[in-house]
Amino acid sequence: TDEMIKVYCVDSDESGELRWSIRALEPTPGAILFRKDKVFEQAEETAKIFFEKQAAERKKMDENLMQSLKSFDDFASGADTTETKAAPKTSDVLQDDDDF
Repeated sequence: TDEMIKVYCVDSDESGELRWSIRALEPTPGAILFRKDKVFEQAEETAKIFFEKQAAERKKMDENLMQSLKSFDDFASGADTTETKAAPKTSDVLQDDDDF
């Protein structure tokens, strides 16, 4: 059928390839199956929330990576690291709502 839909561009790369998602527009998982009209009506607002969550998760992952690299550099250089910080759990870094 000739149906108009809305999608969220999750990612793009240098070659111009795009990754699209309808799930990113759902306020709750599976909402598209029951209230497609409402999901598309609220798509812009939901996309903004999704983008902000995604940016916060990327920032958190970047900070964890930088901390890990610093710890490795300290260890490799023989620096005294008497204060150790537990590594974050995978579940803390990757939430259930980050699946695309």
